[in-house]
Parts: sequence; structure tokens; C-alpha cells
Amino acid sequence: MSEVHDQVEWDEDGAAWRRLTIRLLAGVALFRVVFNAFYPLDVSGDEAYYWDWGRQLDWGYFSKPPLIGWTNGLLRWLGVDHPVGMRCFSTLLGTAGLWGVYLLMARMFTRSTGFWAVVALVATVGNAALNVCLTTDAWLMPCWVGALYSFWRYMEAPSVRWSLQTALFVGLGVLAKQMMLLFFPFALIFLLLERRALLGRGLTWLCAGVPLLFLLPSLIWNARNEWITFTHTGDHFSKAGFSIVDSLTTFGEFLGGQAGLMTPLLFGGMLWALVWVVRSWRSVGAGLKYLTVFALPWVGFLLFSFKKTVNPNWPLLFDVAGILLFAGVASVQGEAVRRWYRRAVWVGVVFTVLFYGMLQGVPRIGLDLTRVVPLREISGWSAYGERIGALHAGVPRPEKTMLIACGHRYYAAALAFYHPERPRVFHWHPDPKVNSQYDLWEQPSAAMGCDALVVVHGDGAVPASLAERFERVEKVDQFSVPEQGKRVRRYGVYLGVGWRDA
Repeated sequence: MSEVHDQVEWDEDGAAWRRLTIRLLAGVALFRVVFNAFYPLDVSGDEAYYWDWGRQLDWGYFSKPPLIGWTNGLLRWLGVDHPVGMRCFSTLLGTAGLWGVYLLMARMFTRSTGFWAVVALVATVGNAALNVCLTTDAWLMPCWVGALYSFWRYMEAPSVRWSLQTALFVGLGVLAKQMMLLFFPFALIFLLLERRALLGRGLTWLCAGVPLLFLLPSLIWNARNEWITFTHTGDHFSKAGFSIVDSLTTFGEFLGGQAGLMTPLLFGGMLWALVWVVRSWRSVGAGLKYLTVFALPWVGFLLFSFKKTVNPNWPLLFDVAGILLFAGVASVQGEAVRRWYRRAVWVGVVFTVLFYGMLQGVPRIGLDLTRVVPLREISGWSAYGERIGALHAGVPRPEKTMLIACGHRYYAAALAFYHPERPRVFHWHPDPKVNSQYDLWEQPSAAMGCDALVVVHGDGAVPASLAERFERVEKVDQFSVPEQGKRVRRYGVYLGVGWRDA
């Protein structure tokens, strides 16, 4: 009874909390749209790479399912495939995901819990970054939250509507990123623990079966391309040599990254909530158990970080469930826990404000961008593409001169995106293994151009395997972006004359 009484005090006026949430989401979305419109952040390498996918639509791609490519194709068709348009679309998806958070938490607990859960996510650096970049995670988060909400409604009152809605969200998520395939296995674990009767219903298995149909495009494409996506994904789990120093380093980087993205007090609150619910399993409600099942996989990434580097965005879905779990525990605990929760949220707000301030303020006061980790990935690409675009316009036969970028795929993608004419850019990699989508597309040939402007990252020369394709190669330019700094990107530009097919 005390928990119910606490929840009522926590809620007070449900309708008011709903209105407040709507106003919060509208205000946050407006701020993000204005920020995206008036602060010209460069797109990241991944964003440019996925944008290039949108110019060659297909049923699948090298490393991801096709939804992000289709999305960029749609934005291109609408004429808004530029940084502002891409990021506003990301904000739209992010806002939809936050509304789903409110609906889920209000349904499980109280409307005030839903509001504070939304505030907590808005107050994380990870959510801010999610609404800055249009990557696969921009789709993944709202699909995951939508599936969590729909499946909860299905368990409350099984019906065709909620079964199909769950399947739709899971299916869309599967088209966005492979990680979404984990939803139903963990939903099944919860059913085994708490709702075994539902395992005998056909609608339950409809939730699991229908999303597999969304896999068909990727499966057909992979069958035609030697199952390259599966091979690439498997490489993340390949065995590496063990070193205690390396293991402790990657473990520390993972914890530091997670604390930074979730902000420290919310991160600590998530860990405490996980431990508290597991220890109190028999006495807690179904909502807390449900969120715990979907948050506990985070521990798997923690353990995996001892073996290999874990990208900060990999456990995104479980971070979200963990923060919601902290909000849920606060809603059924006493005022002391709620004060901790609110304090954690306000600390998160401070971190997130500083994050936005850094994005806007650091370049304006002339500090070295290469020293700021987040800005390295979203700075310098426009200057790079525009500089090479000018060089391309100045060659003797620009209409007969291909563009080839050597090194990481980002150099080809960013050049294609920021070149004034947005031409096709080829990627040259000395490794015969398929390393990116560029290796699967048509390669340069004499039919496409007589000469080529070749971009090499660093101070090295044109790779021998590429140089031998030309009658002669001559250096055109050498430049750095930014011109000075701790970790500048240096580029050499060469003109290859007289392309010869192999």
C-alpha cells in the first residue's frame, strides 16, 4: 500500500503531466530544429556514407539493412538531403521515440513517471547526439521504444492490434539495424518468467514471425553478395589475443563512454536500479521486471569490453531500458530515491547544455577542434570536399576526370557529399577483401573517364596498385584540415593521366 500511496503523490495530476510532456517535447524539438538550422555542423563520415547509399538504392548494403539508405533516398527525392534536412529528420524520429517513452512509462507506472523518464533521456548527451546525426540509431531507438510499448499493451490485453503493432515496430527496427533482432528473444525470456500462458497463443508468435518477413530484402541481397553482412557482423566477435592491459583499457573506455553518454549520476542510477530489482525480484511489480529483462543485456557488453573495444552506441537500446528502469524504481520508492533521481536528471541537463554549448562555442572562440573528441567526427569534411572540388574544376578535362579516394571509406563518402557537384566518387583500398559498400559497387574504368583525381590521406603516395593503372601520376596539391592542430587530417591530391583498365 505504501508504494501505491507514494505513486499517487508522485503523480498528483495525470492530465497536467501529459500536457507538460507535450510542451516539453515541442520545446525540445523546436530547439533542436533551430540549432540544426543555424549552427552548420558538418555531417559525420557515417552520415555521408549512408547518404551515398541513398544514391544507389538496393535491398541491402554491406554492413546494415537498407532502411537508412532508403531514408536518404527519400530525403534526396524531396530535395532536403543536406545537413539541416537530414538532422531535422533525425530530430523528428527522436521526438517520436521520446513520446513512446512517455506512453510506456505512463502506462506502466504514472504519468509523472512518464514525464520524468522523458526528461531524463532528453538530459543525456547520448540522446542529444542521436538527434544531431542521421545514422541507423536514429531509426532504431523509436522502433525499440515502440515495440516495448506495443508488446506491453499486448500482454495487458492480447489482441491482433497490439500483436501486429509490435511486429511492425520490430520489423522496421530490423530494417534499420541488426540489433533489433534481439527484441523477441528477450521478450520471450520475460514471458517465460512472468507470462507463460501467453506462450500458447498464436498472436504471441505472430509478434515474432512477422518481423522475419522484413528480413527478406536483406536476405535476398546477401544471398546474391556472398552473405557479406553476416561476415562483416561476425568480424566484430572474432577472437583476438588477450592482454590484461588492453582488456583493462577497453573496459575503462567502455565505462567512461557510457557514463559520458548517460551522464554520471544517471549511469550510476541505472546500475543501482538493476542491482536493486534483481535483489528484490520476488517483491517488485511486472513493469520493473519487464524493463530489467531489456536492460540486463547491458552487462553482456560490459563483459565483452574486456575482450574488444565496444562502440559507445552498441548498447544504446539497453541504455534506454536502464534509464527507464531507474525512473520506474524512483516512482515506487520513497522521496529519498526520487531526490536522487531528480538530482541525476538536473546534472544531466547541465552536461547536455554544455554539450550543445561546446558544439556551438568551441569553433567560434578559435580553439583547436581536433582536441575535442565529438567535434573530430563532425568537422573538417566540408572544407575537405570543397577544396578538392575546386582542384577538380581546375584540371584540364574535369568532365573526363574521375574522382578516387584512398584509405578509409569516409574520405570517399565525405568527398561525394561536399564536392560542389556531388559527383560519383570511387574508393580504392589495397586489401582485396571487401571492406565497404564501395567495394561492391562498380569500379572505375576507362568508360567512366580518361584521367582521375586521386586523394590520399596522410603523407603517403598513390598506392602502387592504383598508380600502375595510369600512364603517369603527378602531384597536384597537399593540404591539411584544419591547417594547424593536434590531430589534423592531411591530404595529398594527385592527377593520374591515361587510365588503363586491368
